[in-house]
Amino acid sequence: MTGATRTKPIADWLREPLAHWDLDSLIERIAARGTEGAFPGRREDAPFVELLRSSVSENLRHLRHYMLGTVDLESLELREPLRFARKQAEIGSSQNALQHSYRLGIQAAVEDWGSVVAEEGTGRGLPTATVAADLVASVARMLEYSDAVQGMVAAEFADQEAELRRTGQQIRRQIILDLLNRTDPVDTSDLLSVLGYDLTHVHLAIQISDIAPSEATRIAQDLRHLSGAGGLLPMPIGVAETVFWLGRPRSWPLASVEVILSEGWLRELTMSVTRPAAGVPGLKQTHRELAEMAKLRTVGPMIGRVLHYPDVQLDVLLLQAPEAARRFVEDELGPLAEDSSSAERLRQTVEASYAYGSHVQTAVALGVHEHTVRNRLRRAEELLGHSLAERRTELQIALRLRATMGLPSKDSSDTTGLASGL
Repeated sequence: MTGATRTKPIADWLREPLAHWDLDSLIERIAARGTEGAFPGRREDAPFVELLRSSVSENLRHLRHYMLGTVDLESLELREPLRFARKQAEIGSSQNALQHSYRLGIQAAVEDWGSVVAEEGTGRGLPTATVAADLVASVARMLEYSDAVQGMVAAEFADQEAELRRTGQQIRRQIILDLLNRTDPVDTSDLLSVLGYDLTHVHLAIQISDIAPSEATRIAQDLRHLSGAGGLLPMPIGVAETVFWLGRPRSWPLASVEVILSEGWLRELTMSVTRPAAGVPGLKQTHRELAEMAKLRTVGPMIGRVLHYPDVQLDVLLLQAPEAARRFVEDELGPLAEDSSSAERLRQTVEASYAYGSHVQTAVALGVHEHTVRNRLRRAEELLGHSLAERRTELQIALRLRATMGLPSKDSSDTTGLASGL
């Protein structure tokens, strides 16, 4: 950066309050304001929010040094703010959103600093004119820093966008988004050379979370090789969230899908896998299934790391209305829905008894004595107020929802009355 600075460091009486300025709480407020105001679609994207928080943290600490005069703009070295700008470009966010987040941030910082200055001035008994003049001068220096940094991150964003255009990643991403949003028939004959992927194939969509797109792409390449897929179409959708389509000319053998699921478990991935579907309609269908499983993870935190759409399709249907599902579980299970180890044992025993059909087989499956199974089932019926044979379908659905949603009770005390040894 070139050009001399125009403002002076802050007044001497403000140096001590600046040194003790509570930046930690301000970081959280700015990150929250930036997420809500500039990136509302990223509220639930924890890695994205953490990147934003790291960028805000570094900027505020540089800002404090600049206000003190211990660093100048020409020698300023940014790391997290530039990293955040590059990631913004990679995931398709706009330059306007990035700049808006900076405007929201500096506004919050100025408001907070104004309160600090006013309190310090009052405590020292300084003339109002002095306090006002020194506040204006310090805010001018804050704005000077903000303007300089916004220029630097805008340039970094533009450079990254240019690189993405050069490699074709941004073009491919936009084509995919257009395909997913179009309702009219699409001629895909000219897209094979651009995408490097045959849209007429049978697609299997995979979403990998909590891993950087570059690493997720390497994993997807492994999955392509292991499953025998012919094509791979990646689309990063977040800083740690990537969607892939694997394509085959004809059908997907169940064994190939199971290989992908097994690899997900083996590598301890957070991964969602759809049903196979063909052509552009299949691309859209698999994308919808990924979206449904992503929503399921937010309302069903106990659902598990690796999801296969056919296995959770019922859960997707049942959890279309989460609050209604919660009330259904509480009404059907009563005390059995509690968040206690004894209630959990009772639920597991009831589920196993439905699955195996006899006390002996249930006992073997759970690794307990047959008498223990009888005692647990009897206690479950006492808590339910009716036989397990009654409302069996409702009970099975309620047990499944309880396992998926978690549903900690409002009062976690153990009211099941079951001895801990059972």
